[in-house]
Amino acid sequence: MNLDEIKETFFIECADQMVELETGLNTLVTDGVDIETVNSVFRAVHSVKGGAGAFELTNLVNFAHVFENALDIIRVDLGEATDSRLNLLLRAADVLNDIVVATRDEGEPIECAEITTELAQAFDISEVEEDDPDDAINNFQAVPISIMDLDLGDGGDEDASGDFDLGGGDGAPGFHVSFEPKPGLYLNGHDPQKLFRELAELGSLTATCDVDKMPVLSAMNPDDNYLSWSLVVDTDGELDSNTGEGKITEIFDWVSTECELSISYHAAEGGADGPSDNFDDFIGDDLMDIGEEGEVEGEEAPAEADLDAPLEGAAAPEETPAEETPEAPMAEETPETPIAEAPTAEVVELKPAEAEETKAAPKKVVKKTAQSIRVDSERVDRLINLMGELVINEAMLAERITNTGVALGSEVGVAMAELQSLTREIQNGVMAIRAQPVKPVFMRMSRVVREVCSATGKKAVLEFDGENTEVDTTVIEGLSDPLTHMIRNAVDHGIESPEVRLAAGKPAQGVVKLVAMHASGRIVIEIRDDGAGINRERVLEMALKKGIVSPEANLTDNEIDNLIFAAGFSTAETITDVSGRGVGMDVVRQSVQSLGGRVSITSTPGHGSVFSMSLPLTLAILDGMIVKEADQTLVIPVSSVLETLSLQEGDVTTLGNEDKVMQLRDKLIPIVDVGYELGFAKKRETFTGGTVLVVEGEKDCVGAFVVDSIMEQQQVVIKSLESNYQRISGIAAATILGNGRIALILDAADILSLHDTDANNNLAKTG
Repeated sequence: MNLDEIKETFFIECADQMVELETGLNTLVTDGVDIETVNSVFRAVHSVKGGAGAFELTNLVNFAHVFENALDIIRVDLGEATDSRLNLLLRAADVLNDIVVATRDEGEPIECAEITTELAQAFDISEVEEDDPDDAINNFQAVPISIMDLDLGDGGDEDASGDFDLGGGDGAPGFHVSFEPKPGLYLNGHDPQKLFRELAELGSLTATCDVDKMPVLSAMNPDDNYLSWSLVVDTDGELDSNTGEGKITEIFDWVSTECELSISYHAAEGGADGPSDNFDDFIGDDLMDIGEEGEVEGEEAPAEADLDAPLEGAAAPEETPAEETPEAPMAEETPETPIAEAPTAEVVELKPAEAEETKAAPKKVVKKTAQSIRVDSERVDRLINLMGELVINEAMLAERITNTGVALGSEVGVAMAELQSLTREIQNGVMAIRAQPVKPVFMRMSRVVREVCSATGKKAVLEFDGENTEVDTTVIEGLSDPLTHMIRNAVDHGIESPEVRLAAGKPAQGVVKLVAMHASGRIVIEIRDDGAGINRERVLEMALKKGIVSPEANLTDNEIDNLIFAAGFSTAETITDVSGRGVGMDVVRQSVQSLGGRVSITSTPGHGSVFSMSLPLTLAILDGMIVKEADQTLVIPVSSVLETLSLQEGDVTTLGNEDKVMQLRDKLIPIVDVGYELGFAKKRETFTGGTVLVVEGEKDCVGAFVVDSIMEQQQVVIKSLESNYQRISGIAAATILGNGRIALILDAADILSLHDTDANNNLAKTG
């Protein structure tokens, strides 16, 4: 893998981290502040900063660093997370995402000075205090590292020579990691402690910092690194050598070029000695002064290390015998400023502050993480196309076998059935590869709401439901633009100003809810708001003014609502950053239709509106009912078919307007002459003997499709008509059948609408 490929992978990871960041911040705003979510948000920003540092993306590193510092203040004290600060962090997340996108696309640098200043002022991080170097070296100390207050293991003994004992407290198998950072690791914003936190998630961790290479002050180069680490990860046998080494390598992957790293596996041993019961005896001789300036001799070691206590005032360790620890060279040269000499290795077992809780706590269970690989989307698309060809050829083979008169129970018939079953399993598996949750595109809509509220002075919050609903990634890619426009429209035209809402007895803050669900083999996405609803008088007035409808037109409420989808329609009288530019809801409808979907609207004045998009789960393959009508072979999606039956003349009733209906279990439903509605057959004079497919359209609208006969049910590969020809009312797409002929795939909801929307509404009320 070359550098460009690694960089591309980094930006893919960035997209995931930005979703994590946006989700976490929204959770903090809506559900309250908790340390787990704060840590999740912090890790997302830190991961972006760390990866950016590896590629020397200075602008991204610098802004992420400020962002990280702000989050760190909240991590230390959750009470610092005020509403104003959280809203500022949401804006900062938007800017961070812009910087990531601009850097990825090699666009113009994003100006972030203003938001950086706001962060610095809001979190009081505008100035960084620097310690005096002489004080720093004189007070050099070994500091216990607290890693998220986890019990990081039993540790091991240090023998007389100072070498680290790789055995765990119970002789359990584990890994020894030797980690020596290069100067570039720190310069690029990485922090070894963050890496250790990730290691701690694999099992119990014991860390040893080696300061042997630390020179005297006069020889110290501030740009160099003098520390190295010996790390022991006790996985309690949960990870074998290959799996564990792979996970550890993955943790250090972003810094692999900025450190010396070696990983070795330590098998279980029966006689390994654990640490002394006396914690003082275990670490007392290896801890240096961690708070007092001057001499360390004569001080008494602490009975227990309190990792959460301030370092100032911490007691010094017991006096180290002179024969074991040679005199520090600097102590002779500058006796007035004695320097405590670093031992060969300072061993610190990482434990939480409360010893009683530690003893009682059960052993940490290693978290099982899902294994995944990244595959180029073009390869997946190629696999999908091959899957489509396999389905077509399987259908052709099945038809030829049927035409030869082969019995279903014969060996060939059984083999064909097995092939069909295997093809279905392969298809389901392949389609699952390209299925993704809609959550990433949903998360991006929060920013749209914030921006529109900022521009209009309104108050609104975006809520989610069903964001983990999965759909073909091709559909997801096409959702962003129509969703953005509809969310912007919901806030700009739907949600009222705070004053108006309060006067109407509503909360000052409006609610826009984004919902995803599966229904009738499709994905339905709804945008609901609790605003004023559609002002039908205003809509009709603007439609007349623009010549969209004639003054003589007598429109129903539903027809008036749907006028907003007319080309060029807008109720905005002035052009703003939000609306009034003539790019209206017609663009939304076209975008949704290009995905094989439909968009509809329902509105209640004073209570809000619901925009609904119905889209196919996949743009590749569907289960179809093959029917014959007027010598044409047609396909009706099985997901739209509720039931089939044979129609007798006595089942048909004629209404005053000559519309035919049938009674089905105490409900009247319209009869649709499919051939006539599509324009390739004359209107039927009688429906006797016709085959009926009861189909479901939008909003529980049901109709009875009459065709000549049902041929079979099979999977068909979807071929877009719009991209190859043009959009045709009532037709969703086309397909190639097993006999090589082309068949049209019907859009049941569109045909019901073509039949007579008004009649359907009246019949629904009658039923």
